[in-house]
Amino acid sequence: MEQVSPHPHPKLAIDVLLTELFDLKMERIQMIKLGKQAENKYIGVNSVIMDQFSIFYGEKGLCLSC
Repeated sequence: MEQVSPHPHPKLAIDVLLTELFDLKMERIQMIKLGKQAENKYIGVNSVIMDQFSIFYGEKGLCLSC
């Protein structure tokens, strides 16, 4: 049975909020990698990095897997 990744939107939104609030100077790619690691380690979902990556770097009209 295939596992479905939980939505990374709330976690990434919190990352951006805390980074801005506390001036943490964290790069988006670091947030993406930490999000994937958290899903894999703490939630137990063997997810890939595409969900988090597409949230930060996706563009309207751009298809990543066509």
